[in-house]
Amino acid sequence: MKLFSAYTKVIRKHMPTILLYMLVLYGVIMVTVFQVKDSHTYEDDKITVAFLNEDADSAFLSGLKEYLGTRVKLVNSAPQGSQIRSALFYQTVDYVVEIPEGFYRSLNSKEGRLEAVLYKYTASDSYEESVVDQTLKEYCNWWLAYRESFPDMGEQEISAKVLSILKMQGGLTFYNQLAVSEKQRTMHYFFDYISYSIMGLIGMGVVTALFSMNRQGAYDRILVSPITKWQAEMELLILNIGFAALIWALHILAAMSLFEESFYTWNGVFLCINTFALAMASVGLSYLLRCFVNSRNAVGVFINLIVIGMCFISGTFIPQYLLDQTIRSAAVFTPVYWYIQANDMINESGMLSASAVSGLIRSFGTQLIFAVMFFCAALFITKQREETTIGG
Repeated sequence: MKLFSAYTKVIRKHMPTILLYMLVLYGVIMVTVFQVKDSHTYEDDKITVAFLNEDADSAFLSGLKEYLGTRVKLVNSAPQGSQIRSALFYQTVDYVVEIPEGFYRSLNSKEGRLEAVLYKYTASDSYEESVVDQTLKEYCNWWLAYRESFPDMGEQEISAKVLSILKMQGGLTFYNQLAVSEKQRTMHYFFDYISYSIMGLIGMGVVTALFSMNRQGAYDRILVSPITKWQAEMELLILNIGFAALIWALHILAAMSLFEESFYTWNGVFLCINTFALAMASVGLSYLLRCFVNSRNAVGVFINLIVIGMCFISGTFIPQYLLDQTIRSAAVFTPVYWYIQANDMINESGMLSASAVSGLIRSFGTQLIFAVMFFCAALFITKQREETTIGG
């Protein structure tokens, strides 16, 4: 109880600063993502494709473009050069296909067929990539099949036959998601951005509490009490987890009030579990960061630098598929990467399948593993320092 009283005293003392920090972060988050229109307005979000043709006009390319137009939404003005990356970032297009010069000639020649290459720009391993890739392959395969089976048939006739066959297979139109309300989209962005808020608030609270407890000589008094230091450490860990749960609950209450019925779904449940796993990882990270903080005045700056760095390379502010592969490879060693990955799976899956749930559980578990690893690393560093101090 003595430890509990000391802990609550420290938290109460710093609560105004923590609440002010939370209000500022929420203000930024609301300005960034809260652009809710009508929660009952749904829109068909058809895959948007930009078609760039550097090759000579032909019946083959005209037919390909026509077939793409029946499956996806073709934009009128395609981005060029450096504009392509910006268009993908701002999601004005989902996929850019570029037909290089000489493509049809190479494709139409048995000798040069292996050299026939289309250039594409899109998010790696995304749903849009797989759909458009399959659409392009279908058209090209049917064209080549007709060309080899009927070598005397004209290009216009082949194009008409191919389009007729593909239309008979089924008039499917592909969408990049199920019908999703504007509030559901905004909720996804909200939960992305609060990763920074959750980690920052928990980091400030836990590191400040640990620092203050040490400065006030709490552990020195424990040495002359019936409580062992291990018991005190476990009690303090439980108190810090309780503080993290409080910060988590405040964010969940905010989401409940902002998104109403959009929140009360299975997706909302998984988002809650995901944020709780991140909160636990934040507690473990706070213990580790405490080992490197020597001044209470530096806590806020130090925590902010670490947290914003993790969020930036993990996809909180920039979608993961737009990050460089090297950055993504480094980001997998942070819990935020797995948090954002789980959020993306929840948002993109619509009706969650068994495989999607399995992927979510893996992401949740990875965050909890990070929590344990951070905590164990902090204990190891602390133990080594204590032995060094005792040994002189």
